[in-house]
Amino acid sequence: MATTASDTVLKRKAEAGRGHAGGAPPTPPRAFGHAVAKAGQDMFHLPVAVTEAVEVRASLADLPERLVERALLAVMEGPGGGLGLVALSPEVLTTLIEMQTTKRIGAAEVAPRRPTRTDAAMSVRFIDRVMEELGLLLAADPAIVWAGGFRYGSFLDDPRPLCLLLEDTVYRVLRLTLDLGAEGARRGTLLFAVPAEGCGTMPQPAAG
Repeated sequence: MATTASDTVLKRKAEAGRGHAGGAPPTPPRAFGHAVAKAGQDMFHLPVAVTEAVEVRASLADLPERLVERALLAVMEGPGGGLGLVALSPEVLTTLIEMQTTKRIGAAEVAPRRPTRTDAAMSVRFIDRVMEELGLLLAADPAIVWAGGFRYGSFLDDPRPLCLLLEDTVYRVLRLTLDLGAEGARRGTLLFAVPAEGCGTMPQPAAG
């Protein structure tokens, strides 16, 4: 019998629920880094090395200050109507576009420009794949309550509306510093911010 996509997802969730190498699951920042690296490799054959992975808390008012200039801003839709944010630095965005168009990374320096809706459309599959991988890695972890179930919702070309669009609450912010391409041809950042408490479902204990 042929294996379906849903069968594969269920199998990977079961494997996540049985734990990870060394007996302990990765922390949410490390899981986020693993998810980004796997998505980059699987989708674009893009080597991604995580040089830093941190988690902090921030108020809604503080959130725009944590964004790099001219980042692509993706508003994420999550469980219970919750909204979050993914921000791709210009270096990460440019790399994703190049890997889909020329199949290689260009010059290390990226010319500053304002992200467009076309950029957002070319980033959706990658963003959603990262979220899928993150959910699988955290399937048996309590962090799935706040980190799981988010998917791309819409694009913002300016961070100023964030304070009107997102809930005025405390946010968990996962921030990665990435070396992209062979031998770190380019360095960029990727940020994921979601309401700290979350509205997801607690994981069920693994059977057996």
